[in-house]
Amino acid sequence: SYARNCHTRYSFLISAVLFNHPGSGKSTQIPQYLLEIGYAKFGYTIAVTQPRRVACVSLANRVADERGTMIGREIGYRIRFDDCWDEAETKVKVSHLATATYNNRH
Repeated sequence: SYARNCHTRYSFLISAVLFNHPGSGKSTQIPQYLLEIGYAKFGYTIAVTQPRRVACVSLANRVADERGTMIGREIGYRIRFDDCWDEAETKVKVSHLATATYNNRH
């Protein structure tokens, strides 16, 4: 299965940047596959960045809905003045990170 293939390819990674076509599941499916294979069990966080604030909230809500969990528990988001995650419980964190912000931080 695709999830098993992800486990084989990504289980050794500490961090990765994924590039692919829009709609390929980079932000919605890959984080869920990583959760399923246990990637977040050992204190790792699955981080997903989005260039727009609305996209952060929409993406986090969609993934939480697909996983059947409440937003802010297993799946959460952080935008400018709104944190909707629990530091201890949230495994997939969606954050607003514009290119300019990234360039200024690095």
